Amino acid sequence: MRVGCFTQRGTTHDRFEDALVIGAAAVVAPLGSPVEVASAAPSLRLAVCDGVGGQPAGHRASALAAVELARLAVDPSSSPTSPAQLLQSIGDELTLQGALDHRSLGMATTCATVVLTPHDLVVANVGDSAVLGIRQHRYACTLTVAHTHPDRPSMLTQYLGGGATSVAPAILTTPRAPWNRLLLTTDGLLKHLSAETLRCALADDEPTTALAALAAGAEDDVAFVVVDLDTPSEYPGPRQVQVEDPTDGRGTGGDR
Repeated sequence: MRVGCFTQRGTTHDRFEDALVIGAAAVVAPLGSPVEVASAAPSLRLAVCDGVGGQPAGHRASALAAVELARLAVDPSSSPTSPAQLLQSIGDELTLQGALDHRSLGMATTCATVVLTPHDLVVANVGDSAVLGIRQHRYACTLTVAHTHPDRPSMLTQYLGGGATSVAPAILTTPRAPWNRLLLTTDGLLKHLSAETLRCALADDEPTTALAALAAGAEDDVAFVVVDLDTPSEYPGPRQVQVEDPTDGRGTGGDR
């Protein structure tokens, strides 16, 4: 299993406010270039977080959430038993930390996370960070639900922290077998690329490098993780992917 990642500060941002998680590693700063690693772990947690714009200390909120998710990879015995409980506990901690420091009062972040097990994928998200996948080497679809206002896509209806007393994450458990490749991304990449460009890059022979090159010039911060569930010899290389009919009501992240 190959895992790649990339982070980049947006051209209109003074401070980087995204973060990502690969197992026990959290990245909370811009990377100079794409990074790829091989993992033989039977189970692995991946995540991306995006500090909510318009709220104070978004960079701190996303970093705290990412660091906590990475810590739980080291000490899984302390992790809540369900994705919903996990995200709720992180949101509660962000609200508490914000209350303890007036400079961070109201800080909040989005979060999209995937837990890979030998047989399943468990996907959970709050906010508009997204998880996309290619299955059967042909079909691209979105595995998350964007928590945004239907008439104002830049307005989040759910996030972690920010004084929210409860969250209702979108959670999906699906067999691992049909999926060949996954992308976890904050909304900066979704806003910068068309859906078709994004899907074609995800189907490229080197998707992390392709997506990082396409992210150049993005106005918003970018953080993404690509996981190749096939071995390199199994993946057939670049091809045009088809878009599934989104009859299940899932959608990509909205502008913010």
